[in-house]
Amino acid sequence: MATGFSASVLNAGDFEYDFPCTECQEHGLNSEAVYFCQQCYSQFCGLCVKQHDRFYQKHPIIGTEKNETWGKVKSTCKMHPGEEMTVFCSDHRQTCCVTCQKELHGQCQLLQHTSPKLPPRPSSVKIGETNVNAQCDLFPLKQKHDESQMKPWEICAVSDNQVAISTERKAILFFNVNNSKLKMDRKLKLFHDCDHVSYLADQLYVASNRTVYQYTLTGQRVRKMDGWDMWGFALNPDGNRLYITDFDNNRLLTADMHGRGLAILADEDIKGPTGVCVSPCGKVFVCGSHFGTIIQIDSEGKHKLSIQATKEDRVSSPLSVYFDIRTSSLLVGQSDDADLLVLILK
Repeated sequence: MATGFSASVLNAGDFEYDFPCTECQEHGLNSEAVYFCQQCYSQFCGLCVKQHDRFYQKHPIIGTEKNETWGKVKSTCKMHPGEEMTVFCSDHRQTCCVTCQKELHGQCQLLQHTSPKLPPRPSSVKIGETNVNAQCDLFPLKQKHDESQMKPWEICAVSDNQVAISTERKAILFFNVNNSKLKMDRKLKLFHDCDHVSYLADQLYVASNRTVYQYTLTGQRVRKMDGWDMWGFALNPDGNRLYITDFDNNRLLTADMHGRGLAILADEDIKGPTGVCVSPCGKVFVCGSHFGTIIQIDSEGKHKLSIQATKEDRVSSPLSVYFDIRTSSLLVGQSDDADLLVLILK
């Protein structure tokens, strides 16, 4: 059983605070907020709140002991202080402000304006199926001079034309994809198992047993986070939160990128959680394999928002789920079905 959260951090870099100081952000600084003004609707560090109190002595202030009641304060851009991070670039898999969009993402094709609100369950779910045995190129995963196969575990896209595949042989394989043809590019040999792999903002995240490792694309280890029983995991678009499915204990665990526990969600509809994914807008979807459900969770990992699909929608034993930004749909892989279930959210 998971006894808690722990972490070993190497070259952690700048801290990503769950509650950043609003005033510091507007001046390009990075500090943790310890106070919230209910009238200004802003978060303040210890220094900034003193300046605030000089001018607004009668404003109601609450501390961290009640931070669950703080309002949702949007993150602002470090390059352009004061501008909110309201755009998600799927090409670079990162959020940015409108100015960054114009200056740095002018050639990017997949840009989406994010919304701070998560929608309720759609009034209808359009269901479809696609055959996963569609015609495609096959590439045998065999070592040179070795007849034993390297069984693939998981796949993720690292660019528009390249994918990374985790294998049972403690390696990540990179393939270039062109016109449905696969061409081996390179192999990243690691010292641990590679059960799951995910990509975000030029970084690889690889799960091995109870540990998630963060690597650069060249294989340099950045940090490791451990202490969980996990089936699968997903990253939020901002790269500051991990969602981990704990199958044996029927829980969704949420942690920051330093391995610190943020939330544990155990719900009657989350039985046998397997796959988990996050949309570019931060919507979290979890597979409940025992009851055949797809559940939407709030971005903090604390509350169930809705049941998006059930057995009535042909969900039976879901193992994996992926949000397709192009069609605004959920792609669900199931253990007892050779077809991929497509749930188009309306």
